[in-house]
Amino acid sequence: MSNNTGDFFKQLATVVIGIVITFGGSALIQKCSERNETAHILSMVRDELRENVNLVGMNRSVLIRDSVAAAVLRPCIRNPKLLPVDSLHKYMDAVMIAERYSFLTTSLEVLKSSSQVQAIRNKELLRDLFLAYANMNDLQLSMEAFCSIKEQCISEFLSNMDSEIFENSRTDKDALYMMFADMMKHKLMRNYVTMIAHSNVVMLAPVADSVTTEINRIIARLDKEIAK
Repeated sequence: MSNNTGDFFKQLATVVIGIVITFGGSALIQKCSERNETAHILSMVRDELRENVNLVGMNRSVLIRDSVAAAVLRPCIRNPKLLPVDSLHKYMDAVMIAERYSFLTTSLEVLKSSSQVQAIRNKELLRDLFLAYANMNDLQLSMEAFCSIKEQCISEFLSNMDSEIFENSRTDKDALYMMFADMMKHKLMRNYVTMIAHSNVVMLAPVADSVTTEINRIIARLDKEIAK
């Protein structure tokens, strides 16, 4: 009887140990799975931020290009021939091109909607990450306001422009000077050039630099978080 009792407890102990190991192993597997999923989402956000660094740089280039063009063209509003033909071509092209580059937020939205956001213990990193995206959004809103004004100016000018002068402006310098003079007759376009030359638009470039620095710091911190 004692032998049977001993065997029973041995078997019971084996079963209990097996259950403990099974549940412990399952918990470990679940924890590793969650960690891998968190690392994957953070990697997506990091890669998205790297793309956004490039987009910030492109927006900055637009701001600097337009500011320089406006500063060069403004003194020549009354006398276009103060500028050489090649310079007039270059800077008029800048004024006539409206570009805007929207920042990416898809991976951020995936993170926000995922349960993994609760698994990230580094709450300070999350706070700074969300702040970096908010600062990008503020920069984008400023760029969109700037581009909207520019697009309105271009649209008004093109709708009233002499098509023959426009066609000849690429090969005929006199037609080019006439086109610029015609452009500056439009109050909206003239005001636009003056505004860009003497406004806070150029001050958005340092803002873009600050956002870039902030994003790069977040990327470095994400690299460390992912490597844990």
